[in-house]
Amino acid sequence: MDRLTCDIADGICKITLDDGKVNCLSPGMIGDINSALDAAEEAGAAVLLTGREGKFSAGYDLREFEKSREAGIAMARAGGALALRVFAFPRPVVVASTGHAIAAGCFLMSAAHFRLATQGPFKIGANEVAIGMAVPRWSTELLRHRLSPRFLTDALLSSRLYSPDDALVAGYVDQVCEAEALLDAAMSKVRQLADLPADGFKETANRLRSSVHERASAGLLADYGT
Repeated sequence: MDRLTCDIADGICKITLDDGKVNCLSPGMIGDINSALDAAEEAGAAVLLTGREGKFSAGYDLREFEKSREAGIAMARAGGALALRVFAFPRPVVVASTGHAIAAGCFLMSAAHFRLATQGPFKIGANEVAIGMAVPRWSTELLRHRLSPRFLTDALLSSRLYSPDDALVAGYVDQVCEAEALLDAAMSKVRQLADLPADGFKETANRLRSSVHERASAGLLADYGT
């Protein structure tokens, strides 16, 4: 897994995305994240998902769309399934966004139970309409669940990209930190969630999220088929 590192200690699985570039959610990266989540699930660990300095993820690898329609659909389907896996993960998942989180990168972040972002000249949001695409049905359901209702329409239809502070107001993130404090704050949050009684956390998260997951799963099927 040369596109990320995965370290499990004291009940926390820290997954750090770093492809040396912009952390595109390529088929390989998606597979590596799933493998890291397999390890976390086997260990019963909570998850801290973060990125390289300045980049959480710029979204899908556009080269896959250029290969063929089938390749692009396969990648988009796998990325959606990954986000829905995170959304329904049985243990807490915290994302610490170290920089830009665009399109599918922002969707993956939105699937977490708690989301932090670093201060800085970074952009967070869904730019699909601006590049001639529709926001996928499955991710629309996740964002409907996470964004403030008064920002949802403008965020998606205007392809607005938010600064970290504005993303906090809109609902893309739950906390904004100075860069040097981000990982400590994220680790503190994931430990706090991991220390809660597991059954109560899992069942309450399920009650909050199961109907959203059902709609998003139906949207994923409608977007890309089986």
